[in-house]
Amino acid sequence: MEKNIIIYTFIYFIHLTSFCQKIDYNNFNNKLMNNAMLIEFNNFRKKNNLDTLIYSEELFNNVSKPNCLEVSDSSIKSNFDVF
Repeated sequence: MEKNIIIYTFIYFIHLTSFCQKIDYNNFNNKLMNNAMLIEFNNFRKKNNLDTLIYSEELFNNVSKPNCLEVSDSSIKSNFDVF
């Protein structure tokens, strides 16, 4: 019985993922995604009476981007996946 539940759950999730939107990494717009995420974060923060965030290109280029590149390079060099 438990095995059937696992099988049906697995089939259900496979069915759901077939309707998911696929990401075209060759035409992915990072700036548009970052802007949309910032808007949603700020909407959440406003609802919870928190200060809103602002985007800083300088902070992104000097801190976030190099850190992301370093993390992604380290996963290539190691024998295990980061995620």
